[in-house]
Amino acid sequence: MTRKGHQKLFEPRVKVDNLALNERLRSSYGIIDNAKIKGLLNQAEEDLAGYDLEMERVRMAYEEEMHRLGLRRQGLHIYMTNLTALQSPIRRLPEELLSLIFLHCCKENDLTADYEGCRKAMAMTISCVCTRWRRLALPCPVFWSNLTITFAYRNSKEEEAKLVHKLSIYLKRSKSHPLTLELTAYVFEPTTHKALALIARESHRWQYILFRGDFFGGDNFPYLEPLRLPILETMIFDKFEDTFFFKEPHSEPFTSTLNLKYVVFGSLELGSGAIALSLPLETITSLDYASRTDIVKSLSLVKRCTNLRHLRIDLWVDYDSNDYSDLEIIPQILSIDTLEVDIYEARKHNNSLALFTFPNLVNLTLTGGAPPSFSRSFAALKSLLARSKCHLQVLTIREYHCLADTDVVTLLLQFPTLQELCIEEDNYSSKPQPISTSFITSLHTWKQSFLRCSSAPLVPQLRVLTLKTVAEDFDPSSFVEMITSRWLPDECSEREIGAVCLRSVELHLPGIADAKPYEPLAHIDKAGMRVVVKCEGGYLV
Repeated sequence: MTRKGHQKLFEPRVKVDNLALNERLRSSYGIIDNAKIKGLLNQAEEDLAGYDLEMERVRMAYEEEMHRLGLRRQGLHIYMTNLTALQSPIRRLPEELLSLIFLHCCKENDLTADYEGCRKAMAMTISCVCTRWRRLALPCPVFWSNLTITFAYRNSKEEEAKLVHKLSIYLKRSKSHPLTLELTAYVFEPTTHKALALIARESHRWQYILFRGDFFGGDNFPYLEPLRLPILETMIFDKFEDTFFFKEPHSEPFTSTLNLKYVVFGSLELGSGAIALSLPLETITSLDYASRTDIVKSLSLVKRCTNLRHLRIDLWVDYDSNDYSDLEIIPQILSIDTLEVDIYEARKHNNSLALFTFPNLVNLTLTGGAPPSFSRSFAALKSLLARSKCHLQVLTIREYHCLADTDVVTLLLQFPTLQELCIEEDNYSSKPQPISTSFITSLHTWKQSFLRCSSAPLVPQLRVLTLKTVAEDFDPSSFVEMITSRWLPDECSEREIGAVCLRSVELHLPGIADAKPYEPLAHIDKAGMRVVVKCEGGYLV
């Protein structure tokens, strides 16, 4: 008998004695008991079978033990992996900081992106990484409230159902948080996309909306009428450059806007704009639009924006001076302090600048194409600034074609109060570029050049300077000398020179440049001025 749960050990029946048996085999005589030998053989065969069974038992026990040890080893390996994971730097991040990182990743949840490498529905991706990330992502509606959707031409039923399902999840998890929407349409016919219906149903939560594509509203998108937009602050209309079917949306969907602050009409023509007239213009503080045909009616829009602070306008007009003979001049606009003017290749646009007067302008940005009558347009710009008598503090000149160094110095002479100057040259222009050696020398605090004969410093209040040049033969010595002359670390030096100390300077160079000529600026950077000199090869200072 064996105890329950214990198998009886194998005991062989035959006592093996090969030495004695070998002796008998060598002997020629002896009585042979066949019956006894046959019995021993039978017992030996049984013992062989017993040995086979015992070997199988031992093998199975061995494999079971090896399996048990393997499981324990694997468990130990997982334990060590988890211990190592506890040392991961990301686990030391506070949840507040981790949430800020997630928020940055979820600024654009593209629910319809299908190309490789794009940032798709990031909030949903983050929530599927691990328990901790999911616990952080699900209760935060702000992660789910930034949505980008593209309505492709003739979506299949399967694609539409998939988009509706995903959008429903995002709208549910965003709860009552304000929505940021970017809607793009590749359609040229009316549509009743169910996803658009879901978005329209949440119009009371729209805070930022960008319409890109052909057109929205009216007969084209019935689901957008009517809309409730009590918290809408930003509304942007954009169009594809190769689209010729763009029309102005109906005004009905936007009549309930009460809190509109920032409006970009893009290439919408506002001459007979029903939508512009339906908006609460008195609440708008920033306006961006292109004037292509009837500039008189378009600019009359500015008069109604009584709280306008920032104005950006693309001038595409093509009018002769006689077209403004019966124009009622728009009065000076006291509220505007930031102006961006983008002048495209219009043949006769200089008189449009005569419609402006901005006495409180402090920030001016100039960009644009290369109008054939550049001298006339530049004269009109100088007249605008002189007429406004503004105390400009920030001037940005970005890829403004045909602008030479003499033109920039002429502008700077009008603004002794200028504190920040940024000039970015155009990579694709063969015209004279403004950042020349003569221009650099003109910024020297006491050294004269043929562009500035006066001994008084040009722009004496300059504190921030940014230059992005495309010149392959840029002169580093004149630049270093000019920057050194503007390093005035104490009030006594400022009074003696008649200028304030330059606090920040950036120089962007094309190609690969040598760092050695700029080494003298390193000690100024260590002393307190922010000095950045970089090229395509990296930072030189």
